[in-house]
Amino acid sequence: MTTKIKVFLSILGLWIGGLLTIAAVFCLWGYEYPYGSRGAIMLSAYFEMLTYASDHNGEFPSSEDGPYASLQKLYPEYVAYGYELAGLSGPLESITNALGRKTPLNASLTSWVYVQGLKTTNDPNIALFWEAKAGLYRSGRRSPSGSRAVMLLDGTITNVLPADWQNFQRYQSTLLYRDGITNRVASVPEESAEERQGLGATRK
Repeated sequence: MTTKIKVFLSILGLWIGGLLTIAAVFCLWGYEYPYGSRGAIMLSAYFEMLTYASDHNGEFPSSEDGPYASLQKLYPEYVAYGYELAGLSGPLESITNALGRKTPLNASLTSWVYVQGLKTTNDPNIALFWEAKAGLYRSGRRSPSGSRAVMLLDGTITNVLPADWQNFQRYQSTLLYRDGITNRVASVPEESAEERQGLGATRK
């Protein structure tokens, strides 16, 4: 084997190895972030709601048409592009297009489950909104425990385990009752079998 052939094969091996490494990184990223990295989207949504409340006598968005209509009130004055309203698993492009066309929001566009009727003076342990799909951290990263990201009224983000979810909901109902608030939230959409398999594979 000539020297030129050896050099060529060495370069080819390095090139193939590099491609395989890049492919592995992308596969790992896709697994860890099944809906893409959402960064600080949860905190951004919270502060935009808080800004709305400061402009409306401490009242967070509320609408007789329901929680989705309440969230839509944030656009475009408080949410310029609408990405924050997609949630951790909602389609980013679809929601921006829908908001631009003034299409009413629904569970296929936003994955936030929003509790309307709250004020900044309510119990800080009340949940303002949470991610509809279990198994995601606030960054959009897969949660091995299957926990659900929840934003409390005081800006704290907590992750509720599947085993604790029913107790969490009962506790929230108690807090809302004590503050004289009707628990009006958007319904949590049922996950498809494919979605359960995709996010449920690592649940314990």
